[in-house]
Amino acid sequence: VDIDALIDGVVINSVDVTAYVNERDPWYPLRAMLRPADPDGMRAAWAALEAEWATTTARAHALPERLLHESVGGEWSFVPTLRHLVFAIDKWFTAPILAEPFHPIGIPNSGSVDFPWPGHEYGRRALVGSTDANRPIIEDSYLRLLDLLTASLQERMFLLGDRPGRGDFGVFGQLRQLVGWDPESARIAVARAPRVVTWVDMVDDLSWWTCDGDDEWDGSDDIPATSVALLHEIGRTYAPFMIANAEALQSRAEEMVCEIDGQEYRQGPFPYQGKCLAWLCEQYAA
Repeated sequence: VDIDALIDGVVINSVDVTAYVNERDPWYPLRAMLRPADPDGMRAAWAALEAEWATTTARAHALPERLLHESVGGEWSFVPTLRHLVFAIDKWFTAPILAEPFHPIGIPNSGSVDFPWPGHEYGRRALVGSTDANRPIIEDSYLRLLDLLTASLQERMFLLGDRPGRGDFGVFGQLRQLVGWDPESARIAVARAPRVVTWVDMVDDLSWWTCDGDDEWDGSDDIPATSVALLHEIGRTYAPFMIANAEALQSRAEEMVCEIDGQEYRQGPFPYQGKCLAWLCEQYAA
């Protein structure tokens, strides 16, 4: 028999072994504090939990990034566990007590992952490609993009010169949520590419910027190497996706498959990206 829980009373062969078990439980007396009978007990339990979590998170911060996402014995790793705690708090307190929506970073338990939790779209992960299989491709691409943007923005204020253009707004639209909303990708951006974070904040409101004429663009004959590298990265990673996505839409396939960085990438086909490729082809032909 293997029991892992708060023990209130255990009797084996007419012998009460409760005290013996609890004395050797590394989580006791914390386990017993989780059912406080009064406000003072609640405050003491909260302080004890915070102290224990401080030790746990300190150990986690000392680990390599990959270990924070590594499953052990088929159980969740550290990061998904924390994300499930966010979901649990929202499920039992934020939504029913405060009448506020679920935070999108939360992960539901496997038994309720398909339930339509208000404001929560966890079930759409596979549709948009955010799966464990695709994670290395997505994460590596994000890091490369931050580095390429940092190099480019060291030479000018915007991506194609010293004035904003469609390219800036296209990249900004994707980065805004990664740099400003999602806590993990934002943490990475602040540590790795602070210049990019500042740029995203600036592009978020350019109502003060005055654009006259066609000056301040990079000429087609003098595009900096940093811009060429950025365009090469986009063409090398995004173009294969767009082509495979268009083919999947054409054949009415339920899934698109392509190769990015020598790795297989899968997700549900997206009609909007199909339109984007068609528009690009039309503009190129013109």
